[in-house]
Amino acid sequence: MTLTSAPMVNHLSPEQGRTLRVMSDRITFKVTAVETNQAFSLFETVTPPQGGTPPHLQQQEDEAFYVLEGSYTFLVGAQRHTLTAGSFAFIPRGTVHAFTNTGDTPARMLIMTTPGGIHEQFFSAVGTPWDDQAAPAIPDIPRLVAAAQQHGIVILPPDAAPQPAVQSAGTAMVYPAGAGSTRVHVQGATVTYKVDSADTDGEWALIEYTAPPRFRGPAPHWHRQTIEVFYLLTGSLTFEVAGETFQAGRGSTLVIPPGVVHTLHNPTSEPATYLTFFAPGGFARYFEELAFLMASEPIWPPADMGKLTALTAKYDQFSPDARR
Repeated sequence: MTLTSAPMVNHLSPEQGRTLRVMSDRITFKVTAVETNQAFSLFETVTPPQGGTPPHLQQQEDEAFYVLEGSYTFLVGAQRHTLTAGSFAFIPRGTVHAFTNTGDTPARMLIMTTPGGIHEQFFSAVGTPWDDQAAPAIPDIPRLVAAAQQHGIVILPPDAAPQPAVQSAGTAMVYPAGAGSTRVHVQGATVTYKVDSADTDGEWALIEYTAPPRFRGPAPHWHRQTIEVFYLLTGSLTFEVAGETFQAGRGSTLVIPPGVVHTLHNPTSEPATYLTFFAPGGFARYFEELAFLMASEPIWPPADMGKLTALTAKYDQFSPDARR
Protein backbone atom coordinates (compact mmCIF):
# COMPACT_ATOMS: atom_id res chain seq x y z
CA MET A 1 0.00 0.00 0.00
CA THR A 2 0.96 3.64 -0.40
CA LEU A 3 0.37 5.72 2.71
CA THR A 4 -1.89 8.50 1.51
CA SER A 5 -0.81 11.05 4.10
CA ALA A 6 2.81 11.05 2.88
CA PRO A 7 3.53 10.78 -0.86
CA MET A 8 6.36 8.39 -1.73
CA VAL A 9 6.08 6.51 1.56
CA ASN A 10 5.48 3.03 0.22
CA HIS A 11 4.77 -0.25 2.03
CA LEU A 12 4.73 -3.47 0.00
CA SER A 13 3.57 -6.82 1.33
CA PRO A 14 5.60 -9.92 0.37
CA GLU A 15 3.28 -10.67 -2.56
CA GLN A 16 3.35 -7.21 -4.10
CA GLY A 17 5.62 -5.76 -6.78
CA ARG A 18 5.95 -5.83 -10.55
CA THR A 19 7.19 -9.28 -11.59
CA LEU A 20 9.09 -10.29 -14.72
CA ARG A 21 10.73 -13.41 -16.11
CA VAL A 22 14.38 -12.62 -16.87
CA MET A 23 16.05 -15.64 -18.46
CA SER A 24 15.03 -18.37 -16.00
CA ASP A 25 14.59 -16.15 -12.95
CA ARG A 26 11.50 -14.58 -11.47
CA ILE A 27 12.36 -10.94 -10.69
CA THR A 28 10.06 -8.84 -8.48
CA PHE A 29 10.58 -5.08 -8.23
CA LYS A 30 10.38 -4.10 -4.56
CA VAL A 31 11.85 -0.58 -4.48
CA THR A 32 12.29 1.59 -7.55
CA ALA A 33 14.54 4.55 -8.27
CA VAL A 34 11.66 7.00 -8.41
CA GLU A 35 10.96 6.22 -4.73
CA THR A 36 14.56 6.85 -3.65
CA ASN A 37 15.55 9.89 -5.74
CA GLN A 38 17.52 7.55 -8.03
CA ALA A 39 19.67 6.29 -5.14
CA PHE A 40 18.62 2.65 -4.96
CA SER A 41 16.65 -0.21 -6.50
CA LEU A 42 15.68 -3.42 -4.73
CA PHE A 43 14.60 -6.67 -6.37
CA GLU A 44 13.68 -10.10 -5.09
CA THR A 45 14.72 -12.96 -7.36
CA VAL A 46 13.76 -16.63 -7.39
CA THR A 47 16.28 -18.78 -9.26
CA PRO A 48 15.51 -22.36 -10.34
CA PRO A 49 18.10 -25.11 -9.85
CA GLN A 50 21.11 -24.52 -12.13
CA GLY A 51 19.75 -21.10 -13.08
CA GLY A 52 21.74 -17.91 -12.68
CA THR A 53 23.84 -15.40 -14.61
CA PRO A 54 26.99 -15.60 -16.76
CA PRO A 55 30.13 -13.74 -15.68
CA HIS A 56 29.61 -10.02 -16.08
CA LEU A 57 30.38 -6.65 -14.56
CA GLN A 58 28.57 -3.36 -14.14
CA GLN A 59 30.39 -0.22 -15.21
CA GLN A 60 28.00 2.21 -13.51
CA GLU A 61 26.49 0.35 -10.53
CA ASP A 62 27.38 -1.20 -7.22
CA GLU A 63 25.43 -4.38 -6.54
CA ALA A 64 24.72 -6.33 -3.37
CA PHE A 65 23.05 -9.68 -2.72
CA TYR A 66 21.39 -11.12 0.40
CA VAL A 67 20.39 -14.80 0.23
CA LEU A 68 16.96 -15.54 1.68
CA GLU A 69 16.55 -19.23 0.86
CA GLY A 70 18.56 -22.00 -0.75
CA SER A 71 22.17 -22.03 -1.89
CA TYR A 72 24.08 -20.09 -4.53
CA THR A 73 27.61 -20.40 -5.85
CA PHE A 74 29.03 -16.92 -6.50
CA LEU A 75 31.98 -15.97 -8.63
CA VAL A 76 33.48 -12.74 -7.27
CA GLY A 77 36.59 -11.71 -9.16
CA ALA A 78 38.68 -14.87 -9.30
CA GLN A 79 37.14 -16.46 -6.19
CA ARG A 80 34.14 -18.77 -5.79
CA HIS A 81 31.96 -18.69 -2.69
CA THR A 82 28.98 -20.69 -1.47
CA LEU A 83 26.25 -18.42 -0.11
CA THR A 84 23.37 -19.85 1.91
CA ALA A 85 20.48 -18.18 3.75
CA GLY A 86 21.67 -15.05 5.54
CA SER A 87 24.88 -14.76 3.50
CA PHE A 88 25.74 -11.47 1.84
CA ALA A 89 27.92 -10.24 -1.02
CA PHE A 90 28.83 -6.68 -2.00
CA ILE A 91 30.05 -6.25 -5.58
CA PRO A 92 31.42 -2.77 -6.38
CA ARG A 93 31.15 -1.54 -9.94
CA GLY A 94 33.85 -2.91 -12.21
CA THR A 95 34.04 -6.29 -10.43
CA VAL A 96 33.43 -9.47 -12.44
CA HIS A 97 30.79 -11.67 -10.83
CA ALA A 98 28.24 -14.38 -11.54
CA PHE A 99 25.91 -16.66 -9.58
CA THR A 100 24.31 -20.07 -9.98
CA ASN A 101 21.71 -21.88 -7.89
CA THR A 102 23.64 -25.05 -7.17
CA GLY A 103 20.89 -26.62 -5.05
CA ASP A 104 18.07 -28.99 -5.98
CA THR A 105 15.27 -26.55 -5.16
CA PRO A 106 14.56 -22.91 -6.12
CA ALA A 107 16.69 -20.37 -4.30
CA ARG A 108 15.69 -16.82 -3.42
CA MET A 109 17.64 -13.65 -2.69
CA LEU A 110 17.54 -9.87 -2.68
CA ILE A 111 19.42 -7.88 -5.31
CA MET A 112 20.28 -4.27 -4.43
CA THR A 113 21.68 -1.87 -7.03
CA THR A 114 23.01 1.67 -6.62
CA PRO A 115 22.40 4.06 -8.17
CA GLY A 116 18.84 3.02 -8.86
CA GLY A 117 17.09 2.75 -12.18
CA ILE A 118 19.72 1.22 -14.47
CA HIS A 119 18.88 -2.39 -13.63
CA GLU A 120 15.18 -1.59 -13.66
CA GLN A 121 15.57 -0.47 -17.27
CA PHE A 122 17.70 -3.51 -18.13
CA PHE A 123 15.25 -6.00 -16.62
CA SER A 124 12.37 -4.25 -18.38
CA ALA A 125 14.23 -4.45 -21.69
CA VAL A 126 14.97 -8.18 -21.52
CA GLY A 127 12.16 -9.47 -19.29
CA THR A 128 8.67 -10.70 -20.07
CA PRO A 129 5.58 -10.63 -17.82
CA TRP A 130 5.66 -13.51 -15.38
CA ASP A 131 3.22 -16.32 -15.97
CA ASP A 132 3.31 -19.19 -13.49
CA GLN A 133 1.83 -21.50 -16.11
CA ALA A 134 4.37 -20.72 -18.82
CA ALA A 135 7.54 -22.73 -19.29
CA PRO A 136 10.73 -20.65 -19.26
CA ALA A 137 11.49 -19.39 -22.73
CA ILE A 138 14.85 -19.99 -24.41
CA PRO A 139 16.82 -16.79 -23.72
CA ASP A 140 17.34 -14.45 -26.66
CA ILE A 141 21.09 -14.08 -26.17
CA PRO A 142 21.75 -11.41 -28.83
CA ARG A 143 18.92 -9.29 -27.36
CA LEU A 144 20.30 -9.82 -23.85
CA VAL A 145 23.84 -8.80 -24.83
CA ALA A 146 22.63 -5.73 -26.72
CA ALA A 147 20.47 -4.56 -23.80
CA ALA A 148 23.35 -5.16 -21.39
CA GLN A 149 25.68 -2.99 -23.46
CA GLN A 150 23.11 -0.20 -23.52
CA HIS A 151 23.00 -0.24 -19.70
CA GLY A 152 26.72 -0.42 -18.93
CA ILE A 153 26.77 -4.18 -18.29
CA VAL A 154 29.61 -6.21 -19.82
CA ILE A 155 28.78 -9.91 -20.29
CA LEU A 156 31.81 -12.19 -20.54
CA PRO A 157 32.18 -15.72 -21.91
CA PRO A 158 31.71 -18.41 -19.22
CA ASP A 159 35.41 -19.35 -19.37
CA ALA A 160 36.78 -15.81 -19.53
CA ALA A 161 39.50 -14.78 -17.12
CA PRO A 162 38.16 -12.30 -14.54
CA GLN A 163 39.64 -9.12 -16.00
CA PRO A 164 37.39 -6.10 -15.35
CA ALA A 165 36.88 -3.69 -18.23
CA VAL A 166 36.92 -0.76 -15.81
CA GLN A 167 38.71 0.04 -12.59
CA SER A 168 36.81 -1.30 -9.59
CA ALA A 169 35.48 1.49 -7.40
CA GLY A 170 35.84 -0.45 -4.17
CA THR A 171 36.56 -3.78 -2.51
CA ALA A 172 34.22 -6.74 -2.92
CA MET A 173 33.05 -8.32 0.34
CA VAL A 174 31.42 -11.67 1.08
CA TYR A 175 30.02 -12.46 4.53
CA PRO A 176 28.46 -15.63 5.96
CA ALA A 177 25.17 -15.36 7.82
CA GLY A 178 25.33 -12.94 10.75
CA ALA A 179 28.73 -11.50 9.83
CA GLY A 180 29.72 -8.02 8.70
CA SER A 181 32.46 -5.45 8.91
CA THR A 182 31.34 -4.22 12.36
CA ARG A 183 28.82 -5.29 14.99
CA VAL A 184 27.32 -2.94 17.58
CA HIS A 185 25.02 -3.73 20.52
CA VAL A 186 22.76 -0.86 21.54
CA GLN A 187 19.58 -0.82 23.65
CA GLY A 188 19.32 -4.59 23.47
CA ALA A 189 19.50 -4.58 19.67
CA THR A 190 22.30 -5.89 17.44
CA VAL A 191 23.43 -3.81 14.46
CA THR A 192 25.65 -5.51 11.88
CA TYR A 193 27.24 -3.38 9.19
CA LYS A 194 27.09 -5.07 5.78
CA VAL A 195 28.15 -2.07 3.67
CA ASP A 196 29.59 1.01 5.36
CA SER A 197 29.51 4.50 3.90
CA ALA A 198 33.30 4.31 3.67
CA ASP A 199 32.88 1.50 1.14
CA THR A 200 30.73 3.68 -1.14
CA ASP A 201 32.29 7.14 -0.83
CA GLY A 202 29.42 8.08 1.47
CA GLU A 203 26.73 7.38 -1.12
CA TRP A 204 24.92 4.63 0.81
CA ALA A 205 25.16 2.06 3.59
CA LEU A 206 23.40 -1.16 4.56
CA ILE A 207 22.91 -2.66 8.02
CA GLU A 208 21.25 -5.78 9.41
CA TYR A 209 19.32 -4.93 12.59
CA THR A 210 17.96 -7.44 15.11
CA ALA A 211 15.36 -5.96 17.45
CA PRO A 212 14.84 -8.00 20.64
CA PRO A 213 11.40 -8.99 21.94
CA ARG A 214 9.38 -6.03 23.31
CA PHE A 215 11.82 -3.61 21.70
CA ARG A 216 10.53 -0.07 22.21
CA GLY A 217 12.43 1.37 19.28
CA PRO A 218 13.62 4.93 18.74
CA ALA A 219 11.61 8.03 19.54
CA PRO A 220 9.59 9.38 16.59
CA HIS A 221 11.95 11.26 14.30
CA TRP A 222 12.58 12.42 10.76
CA HIS A 223 15.53 13.12 8.47
CA ARG A 224 16.30 16.16 6.35
CA GLN A 225 18.28 14.28 3.70
CA THR A 226 18.41 10.57 4.50
CA ILE A 227 16.24 8.04 2.67
CA GLU A 228 15.58 4.78 4.52
CA VAL A 229 14.47 1.48 3.04
CA PHE A 230 13.46 -1.41 5.31
CA TYR A 231 13.13 -5.09 4.35
CA LEU A 232 11.88 -7.40 7.08
CA LEU A 233 13.74 -10.72 7.23
CA THR A 234 12.15 -12.38 10.27
CA GLY A 235 9.50 -11.60 12.85
CA SER A 236 7.05 -8.72 12.89
CA LEU A 237 7.34 -4.99 13.53
CA THR A 238 4.88 -2.19 14.19
CA PHE A 239 5.64 0.96 12.22
CA GLU A 240 4.28 4.42 12.92
CA VAL A 241 4.74 6.51 9.79
CA ALA A 242 3.24 9.93 9.05
CA GLY A 243 0.51 9.44 11.63
CA GLU A 244 -0.47 5.95 10.48
CA THR A 245 0.24 2.66 12.29
CA PHE A 246 0.60 -0.70 10.56
CA GLN A 247 2.16 -4.14 10.97
CA ALA A 248 4.95 -5.38 8.75
CA GLY A 249 5.76 -9.07 8.55
CA ARG A 250 8.48 -11.16 6.96
CA GLY A 251 9.14 -10.07 3.38
CA SER A 252 7.58 -6.63 3.80
CA THR A 253 9.30 -3.60 2.29
CA LEU A 254 9.02 0.00 3.41
CA VAL A 255 10.42 3.19 1.86
CA ILE A 256 10.62 6.34 4.01
CA PRO A 257 11.79 9.52 2.27
CA PRO A 258 13.21 12.60 4.00
CA GLY A 259 10.83 14.77 6.00
CA VAL A 260 8.52 11.96 7.16
CA VAL A 261 8.13 11.36 10.91
CA HIS A 262 8.45 7.67 11.75
CA THR A 263 9.40 5.08 14.34
CA LEU A 264 9.11 1.33 14.85
CA HIS A 265 8.90 -1.17 17.68
CA ASN A 266 8.68 -4.90 18.21
CA PRO A 267 5.71 -5.66 20.48
CA THR A 268 6.04 -9.44 20.13
CA SER A 269 7.80 -12.07 22.22
CA GLU A 270 10.12 -12.98 19.33
CA PRO A 271 13.07 -11.07 17.88
CA ALA A 272 12.67 -9.33 14.53
CA THR A 273 15.49 -8.89 12.01
CA TYR A 274 15.50 -6.47 9.13
CA LEU A 275 17.79 -4.81 6.62
CA THR A 276 17.99 -1.02 6.45
CA PHE A 277 19.44 0.85 3.49
CA PHE A 278 20.49 4.49 3.98
CA ALA A 279 21.25 7.08 1.30
CA PRO A 280 23.40 9.00 1.81
CA GLY A 281 25.27 6.48 3.91
CA GLY A 282 26.58 8.52 6.82
CA PHE A 283 23.62 7.88 9.11
CA ALA A 284 24.61 4.26 9.68
CA ARG A 285 27.50 5.30 11.97
CA TYR A 286 24.98 6.83 14.36
CA PHE A 287 24.58 3.48 16.09
CA GLU A 288 28.29 3.21 16.94
CA GLU A 289 28.37 6.68 18.46
CA LEU A 290 25.10 6.09 20.31
CA ALA A 291 26.51 2.91 21.89
CA PHE A 292 29.65 4.80 22.91
CA LEU A 293 27.61 7.63 24.44
CA MET A 294 25.39 5.22 26.37
CA ALA A 295 28.43 3.39 27.76
CA SER A 296 30.01 6.66 28.91
CA GLU A 297 26.95 7.97 30.76
CA PRO A 298 26.14 6.90 34.36
CA ILE A 299 22.39 6.95 33.65
CA TRP A 300 20.28 6.73 30.51
CA PRO A 301 18.72 8.88 29.20
CA PRO A 302 21.64 11.15 30.08
CA ALA A 303 21.20 13.96 32.58
CA ASP A 304 22.45 16.32 29.90
CA MET A 305 20.02 15.66 27.02
CA GLY A 306 21.97 18.16 24.94
CA LYS A 307 24.53 15.43 24.25
CA LEU A 308 21.89 13.18 22.72
CA THR A 309 20.33 16.02 20.77
CA ALA A 310 23.72 16.99 19.35
CA LEU A 311 24.41 13.38 18.36
CA THR A 312 21.10 12.89 16.60
CA ALA A 313 21.45 16.21 14.77
CA LYS A 314 24.95 15.22 13.65
CA TYR A 315 23.40 12.20 11.96
CA ASP A 316 20.44 13.95 10.34
CA GLN A 317 17.87 12.81 12.91
CA PHE A 318 15.39 15.28 14.38
CA SER A 319 12.40 15.22 16.71
CA PRO A 320 8.97 16.17 15.37
CA ASP A 321 9.23 19.46 17.33
CA ALA A 322 12.17 20.51 15.18
CA ARG A 323 9.80 20.98 12.25
CA ARG A 324 7.87 23.76 13.96
